[in-house]
Amino acid sequence: MGFKLIQRRVKAMAIPFLMGVLSILPQNPHYFADPKGKPLLLTGLYVWDIFSDPTFDYKSFFRRLKDNSLNFARVWVMWGWEEENWLCPYERTGPGLAKDGKPKFNLDKFNPFFFKHLKEVLESARREGIYLQLVIFDAWCLKNSKGHWDRHCFNGANNVNGVNADKNGDGKGLEFCSLKDEKIVAYQKRFIDKLLEVCAPYENIFFEVANENYYDREWEEEMGKYIKEKEKGQRIKHLVMPLDMPNHDGAGIKVWNLEALKEGFKKAYERFNQPLIMDTDGIGEPEEDVIRRAFWTAFVSGGHFDFLDSALSPQTGGGALNPLRDRVYKQMGYIAQVGREVEFWKMKPMDEVVVKGTAFALGEAGKSYVVYLPYGGRIQLRLNIPGLFRYRWFDPREGMFIGEGMFNGDRAHYFTSPSEGDWALLIEKAR
Repeated sequence: MGFKLIQRRVKAMAIPFLMGVLSILPQNPHYFADPKGKPLLLTGLYVWDIFSDPTFDYKSFFRRLKDNSLNFARVWVMWGWEEENWLCPYERTGPGLAKDGKPKFNLDKFNPFFFKHLKEVLESARREGIYLQLVIFDAWCLKNSKGHWDRHCFNGANNVNGVNADKNGDGKGLEFCSLKDEKIVAYQKRFIDKLLEVCAPYENIFFEVANENYYDREWEEEMGKYIKEKEKGQRIKHLVMPLDMPNHDGAGIKVWNLEALKEGFKKAYERFNQPLIMDTDGIGEPEEDVIRRAFWTAFVSGGHFDFLDSALSPQTGGGALNPLRDRVYKQMGYIAQVGREVEFWKMKPMDEVVVKGTAFALGEAGKSYVVYLPYGGRIQLRLNIPGLFRYRWFDPREGMFIGEGMFNGDRAHYFTSPSEGDWALLIEKAR
């Protein structure tokens, strides 16, 4: 089948100032609604330092997201320990010295700068139209004794309040994620109270109770319910992981292999009628083609995505403006831009229209489709819908429409990508 050669680059669109509250879209709970109630696809990029390191250039980082048509970042709030300049929410008043040789933490005294800095980060993100997933507690560090739990503020050797989350004395702090010690839970809830006070005006955020809590699901859900209860009667009620959607390890979609990723989304949507975010925390940073193909696969599987890039961290010698993966960020943004070309929230995965070849499809039957060919080549589609349909080829690497044509929807048709590499077909019913 031939096609007419055209070239049109998808234009980046400015993200408007946020006004309302981020919520789940009533028409399709696999997607979000922006603060104005419009369907929203979250496409993100992040690193651990965004808030925790006050030297991190978060303003430039958020502008960089916006310039690449990205709109989302995951942000840790409380690690519980200090890494050089990293922040902890409590003052170090002593008496006595903690394991790192500095004054012990006082869990009864909040660090004013911590919450002032948090507000500034939230303001900056809102100003640029960026949505934030705020990780309240980090549970990953609790199992890492040397350098992490040893410096944690809930380690009994590091605070003046007699609070120790290592109840069994195994040198780890896994009991931090537990409801068994009422004193620990009370301090956790007091921190959440202060956090909610600061976050109350912000419509562009939602909460993740804990990063990588593999220890006690009941504790995590209780903290989520506590947030919901505290926000009753408030104008803004924030979404909470894992109650309103699974966290990044909870859905089985954290994988680069495309077939496994596609199957993971399918199985996850059978379990959760909620938004699913492919978050790459813990699976590394492969080459450009692997990242791009996985995020396109997430998109046509009906999901969202968020890329953890250590190159953005000053700890690794990088920073907010590190140009190492500029091209990757642009290509991630092209997915978001294609999302503005179609009514994705009316679509669902429709791989059944692919008769031959390797391709994944997202569509609204009889109206419009996005078909992704991760390796290009030749495919056969059968829409089983009478009438004429228009198709356009989209280059995921350069963000351009390259060719277009027409075909009858009631017969099977072959399509051959304009060149090697991955390509996308945008199909819509002719008017």
